[in-house]
Amino acid sequence: MVRIDDEIHYGVISFQEAFQIVDNIAIEGQKQLVNIPYSETMTGIQYEQLCGNILEKQGWQIKYTKKSGDQGVDIIAIRKSITLAVQCKRYKKPIGNKAIQEVVAGQQFYNATYALVIASNGFTKSAKQLAQKTNVLLLNHQSLEDINKLIK
Repeated sequence: MVRIDDEIHYGVISFQEAFQIVDNIAIEGQKQLVNIPYSETMTGIQYEQLCGNILEKQGWQIKYTKKSGDQGVDIIAIRKSITLAVQCKRYKKPIGNKAIQEVVAGQQFYNATYALVIASNGFTKSAKQLAQKTNVLLLNHQSLEDINKLIK
């Protein structure tokens, strides 16, 4: 027996259906996170929420992607005719090339105008070089408050 939105379904559900249920629960949980200040102990999901809150305060409409199959993008932000494909990384070390490669793929997948990686502790030299060649914006959550000056 599986309970979905106050309906009871009998029988077996597929792995894909179960995966979708778990993803939906994660997205709903993310929406319920409150405005929290940055902390070195916050989870990756809390960091995504922090970044999403900052973008919303700057006038962007936010959509969080599913945790699986997100194509390297955590947040889609839309303002006027501009779409941002955003990946958020709260790591203790600088972020490397992989995040840049993923968000570039995500930018193409979501037809975004810009790709952006937000990291709590900076980027490696190699990541900065790749970002420059692929036109990916690299920011810290604090500099995200200036996003409207960077994106025109």
